[in-house]
Amino acid sequence: MQKRHIPIIRKVYWQRRDIMLQALERYFPEGCSWTKLQGSLFLWASPPEGLDTAELLPEAVILKVAYVPGLKI
Repeated sequence: MQKRHIPIIRKVYWQRRDIMLQALERYFPEGCSWTKLQGSLFLWASPPEGLDTAELLPEAVILKVAYVPGLKI
């Protein structure tokens, strides 16, 4: 049963990845960049200078979007 489940899960995650990439292109502000991975559940997005991702997290959670804020350098 487990082997039959893998193709289903792979398809679901590919669809979710594509939806996230489309949302990044549509809604992220100018100056952002992100990875487009071919085999991962995660991507790396870099905001423009001065955007505090930790400050935005509470609102994102309300919208059911989860991320890990990066470090300020």
